[in-house]
Amino acid sequence: MNLIAYAGLLSVALAALASSRLAAQADSPIDTTRWVLVNISPDGIRDYIDTTTVQRAGDTVTAWVEHRWSHPQHARSVRYTWTLVHSAFDCAHAQLMDLYLIAYDGPTETQTLSEAALGGWRPIAPGTVGERESAFACSLPPRAAPR
Repeated sequence: MNLIAYAGLLSVALAALASSRLAAQADSPIDTTRWVLVNISPDGIRDYIDTTTVQRAGDTVTAWVEHRWSHPQHARSVRYTWTLVHSAFDCAHAQLMDLYLIAYDGPTETQTLSEAALGGWRPIAPGTVGERESAFACSLPPRAAPR
């Protein structure tokens, strides 16, 4: 799929994902039947994978990953407290790639940054959050095709 077609499909998926994510947050911080906690860092960062978005093509798995910081973060003059990242995991070669990122700021849920095509494949270091996310995503069975 070329980048333009991917961007078009991505915009539709993002709208659906963001609206369902924000709707879920109205009731509780995280819908644990959909968003599975895969990591809590010593400084309180929580990382979740949306199990309804996991897709597999051979040894490659894609999924939306949410990162929630315990304190506001800043990058390129942008403040954010949580991000949604469309990630790809190469289960055979221990690599990951971020396909799309959306940063949000605090309780107002204001989108502060979005980027597509954040770089190529990069190796997953042992003992990292990426390793835990990859292990979880790669362990999930392929979803059944819709009827």
